[in-house]
Amino acid sequence: EIEAAAVTALELASGSSINVPPDSVDQLLLNVSWAQPTRWVTGTVDAVLSGGELALLQEEALRTELAAWRQHLDLVQMAEEVVLRFVHERWFPFLATHSYLPQISNAQMRRPGDEDLFPAVMLPAQEQKVDHGPMLREREMQNFLVLHQWNHQDLRFWYAALEADITRILGLIESFIAS
Repeated sequence: EIEAAAVTALELASGSSINVPPDSVDQLLLNVSWAQPTRWVTGTVDAVLSGGELALLQEEALRTELAAWRQHLDLVQMAEEVVLRFVHERWFPFLATHSYLPQISNAQMRRPGDEDLFPAVMLPAQEQKVDHGPMLREREMQNFLVLHQWNHQDLRFWYAALEADITRILGLIESFIAS
């Protein structure tokens, strides 16, 4: 949904005939702004890998995959860090100088990709709404949206690679257990 928000914002910026009310533009900007690291819980695997127990495993393919586990995860965490740094060091300062943040913050009703309502705190804001639609047509904004999109595409690539790695490891574990 974060990438979809960036694409929709770019469609609006390109002069598309999509008619989006100002509150929806604010929600789009919030969705694009969402960045949260994954909480990886890997203590058991890390303990096995660092404790020397891996050497006891006779199945070479499984041992090799498990030994590379940390590298697989590190690549995903690095891609997440790129997204987080971009949002916090470049996107937020840009929004802070080009938009009215209290109004954007008040548009948040749910996290991207989550249907449950988000208990957001309503901030005091001026009554007169700011239309952030024209800001979408600024070249700098469009470039930010494209860079953000590229970062998310990279992250999605590494998530897919990690999922394939996990699937392969689980298959090897199942084969090992079955034999």
